[in-house]
Amino acid sequence: MNRKSRYSTQDLHLLQENQKLRIAVKENDVHFELAVAHFPHATLVRVPQLSHISEVMEIVASGRADMTFWDEELVYLYAKTYGINESLFIKRDRY
Repeated sequence: MNRKSRYSTQDLHLLQENQKLRIAVKENDVHFELAVAHFPHATLVRVPQLSHISEVMEIVASGRADMTFWDEELVYLYAKTYGINESLFIKRDRY
């Protein structure tokens, strides 16, 4: 699946420097490590490691966090299921 985002790499850099950014992450997960490494100024909204993806996405959808990291297919399925505008998601080009 290859969706084009309305966001640019410049936007990603602005997010990385944003001190008010809140990222929902599972504890002890690769996404937790990604957030710590690439978003040093962000506040991490932690959920237990064994939480379901819907719990993490609900934190973002409810406004308790600004973003999360997850598999692209699951994110778009969640957006479709719950009526969230999928253009709100940032997709970074794969390397």
